[in-house]
Amino acid sequence: MSPNRILMPWALGLVLALTLPAAAEMELATNFWNMAWQRPADAFWDCNAVKGDDPWNPRFLRNIAIYRAFRFMDWGDHTSRKWTDRNPRANPKQNPVAYEWMIDLCNRMNADMWITIPHPSINRDTGDQPCDYVVRLCILAKTGVDMKAVELKPHLDRLASMTAEDFIAAGG
Repeated sequence: MSPNRILMPWALGLVLALTLPAAAEMELATNFWNMAWQRPADAFWDCNAVKGDDPWNPRFLRNIAIYRAFRFMDWGDHTSRKWTDRNPRANPKQNPVAYEWMIDLCNRMNADMWITIPHPSINRDTGDQPCDYVVRLCILAKTGVDMKAVELKPHLDRLASMTAEDFIAAGG
């Protein structure tokens, strides 16, 4: 096999073959995540005692420094129905990993964030209204403010123009 060819196994026995240019010429705008980095324990000093402003394992940060997009599919919560059910940043046990830590990692590494929304958080009862869980996640990603259980309906018409200070004043 050519040194510039990588085979990546995917679900259902399919194999995706990527032909890569020489490493010196390669644009690193794509996320080629190391398959060994599946658990939060690989990223944090200790995923059962996450605390402080910089809980990241320096070796992990060095390893991911070349990537510009991080996909957090297996790190996130897949079972929460409500925003208040999710694992918060303040919880020392980070498995699943809190969105705040995912955002911190992306900001720290200047990378784009790709996350998976828990499917139970979306249901047909919302009609054409935005999913509450997703709205709260967007507010958190944009402003860093966790709206917790604050009622958002009174603010829906002006969400796009609200600042972090506005969200904090609204109870976040």
